[in-house]
Amino acid sequence: MKFAKLMVLMVLTMSIATVNAKEKNKLKEMILKATQVTGVTYLMPKDFKGQFETSKDVEISKENADEILSLVLNRNGYTRIKINEKLSSIISTRDIRYEATQIYKGSKSGALQVPMTHDYFMLEYTFENEGISTSIVRSLRPFISRFGRIIDIKRSNKIILQDTGTQINRLIDVIRSIDRPKSEDQLEREEEELEFDRKLKLEKAKSGCSCEEG
Repeated sequence: MKFAKLMVLMVLTMSIATVNAKEKNKLKEMILKATQVTGVTYLMPKDFKGQFETSKDVEISKENADEILSLVLNRNGYTRIKINEKLSSIISTRDIRYEATQIYKGSKSGALQVPMTHDYFMLEYTFENEGISTSIVRSLRPFISRFGRIIDIKRSNKIILQDTGTQINRLIDVIRSIDRPKSEDQLEREEEELEFDRKLKLEKAKSGCSCEEG
């Protein structure tokens, strides 16, 4: 009797292990299907695995493969890096800052070419108006995704934004809305702050001289 129960338990355990293994390979099966319909080959990590659930069976086609695959990879902690037209690499999203992603340029009036996917890209935005890059970087940081980043290039009046295509397309409207000339009040406040800084430095310099003479 005990032997029979043990055999039943072993069979159930093997069945569960088979189901789990199948679930873990579900994302890989989607990638293989995407390769069939798009002709793009994917390089995957050795321990690559992932899962996803849908309300009904998803049919991967040439038209929807990019959008669906990039989203599912993102939800499983992965992203794609395009190597050439027929080859892409799948990496852990946490390693995105060490990879060379595609770079796009942006401005207030130019059309944005960044794909609307969950893959990571880099945007180099040049402002039409000077002296606002620092405040924009400060304002946008709370809205950057976990593995995204934003850098202020003051001398060139630019920012570098690295994030998913969907995030960049969402944030570009905010960036453009802030990219406008400063008001007279802002210019006056900045001038007052600069004047205050100059006076403060002068006072510190005087104090330093007095101490040395004493």
